Amino acid sequence: MQTIKKLLDKYGAELNKKLRQPKFFIKEILGIPLTPYQEEWLDLLEKHNRLNISAFRASGKTELFAIAYPIFKMFSTRKWEGILLSSSLRQATDTLRRVRERILSNEVLRTAVPDNKSASWSRTEIELKNGSRLVSLPNNEHLRGKHVDYIVGDELGEWKDWDVVTKTIPPMVLAKGGKIVFVGTPTSELDFIHKLEKNKAYITRWYPANKKAEGGKTLWELRYPEIPIRVKRKEYDSLSWSREFLLKPLSSSDQIFPYRLIAQCLDYDSKFEDAPEKGTSYFLGLDFALSGEAGADYTVMTVLKRKENRLKIVKILRYKGLSYQAQKYKVLQLCNTYHPVKVIADEGTFGKTFLQDLLAAGVPIEGFRFTNQSKQDLIVHLRRQFEDKTLQIPCDKLDSETQLQVNQLIKELSSFGVVVDQEKGTIRLKGIGTHDDMVFSLALAVYASKGFGEAMFIVRRGNKSGIRPNALIRRV
Repeated sequence: MQTIKKLLDKYGAELNKKLRQPKFFIKEILGIPLTPYQEEWLDLLEKHNRLNISAFRASGKTELFAIAYPIFKMFSTRKWEGILLSSSLRQATDTLRRVRERILSNEVLRTAVPDNKSASWSRTEIELKNGSRLVSLPNNEHLRGKHVDYIVGDELGEWKDWDVVTKTIPPMVLAKGGKIVFVGTPTSELDFIHKLEKNKAYITRWYPANKKAEGGKTLWELRYPEIPIRVKRKEYDSLSWSREFLLKPLSSSDQIFPYRLIAQCLDYDSKFEDAPEKGTSYFLGLDFALSGEAGADYTVMTVLKRKENRLKIVKILRYKGLSYQAQKYKVLQLCNTYHPVKVIADEGTFGKTFLQDLLAAGVPIEGFRFTNQSKQDLIVHLRRQFEDKTLQIPCDKLDSETQLQVNQLIKELSSFGVVVDQEKGTIRLKGIGTHDDMVFSLALAVYASKGFGEAMFIVRRGNKSGIRPNALIRRV
């Protein structure tokens, strides 16, 4: 930001003309540096009255469209009126607070604030001496009746009411020939950003973080030249990174485990193993089911071994209708055979009492609580094993047991996808039209193998259950 005196010394009589140019005003008066893609946004704003902009998280889209540009218009145009629309009142008031702070902290802009600003300033409204007004509101049907020059809808991907987008908002700028701009980051391929893209009245543009600009730099590098994108990538799981930064959300047609990924992990020369191998670590994933329910899920137990930084499925057991005690007995049998280093089990079916019983029997078991987020993290971690080809799936066609279980596993993996609830704005990962117990059992077994070495000393002792659990595990 420069003072008026410095600007007059620098530009002289040309200053008034330049103050009516958005790029100049934003850079010189507001002191906000603009990336080339943000300058492109301003060009689009000047040329078009309807925009639908999708840009990566932290790209500066809200700062430009909902803060910098409205401030420019308020100061350069008498009696200009704008509305900032957000998904909630909290977001609406927070955005206007940022506008207010920009104005009050700026030596040049403060001169346009009314002497008695308390009469025209509130949590949701700002008015300047020249009669220009900016209002910030949640996006609902109560907007009807207002007529303004500019409306920006922030985070369109999170909006729930399509009628507000197509029926409520357009008439509000009709009388003044105003502009409507929607900005956001997509949440699914069914969200309003994608839906609005089909509307020919709107100019839609996509700005993913990895998009190359002139000069060969990515948009991320233009925005954050001192933060390598690979460093930022480590903070996010694959699905979140794809959605938030690459603008590729999951849709109901997406397969998390397409067959091309599964096929590269199939080993047609191996089969299930009934005995443990010396010097090898074993892990067990348990997805339980309640018996006696109509259409009940299956109980699935998956045994993995880890050797030379690779995981291999050793055994899959799949049952339906087993009682509480029968499921516990099957777990004890598996542990007595393979002596797993770690067992991870679905905690939600039988609860902590079941796990405590197994712990008392010497099973090195931990519970896993399924939530929407924990499921996503679990599945992303499993997919990464397929992507990195670190998972081996035996597929010997001459072994009937191996073929039976692996064919069912492939079927469940291939059918595992995304269910989008457009009304609630939620995404769930689950088997579509089939069971997904084998997928989650495998995912839990893979999760159990995280962070354990290959060779180890194991000292075992007997107990009343007959199982010989690990009494001491020491990494080598």
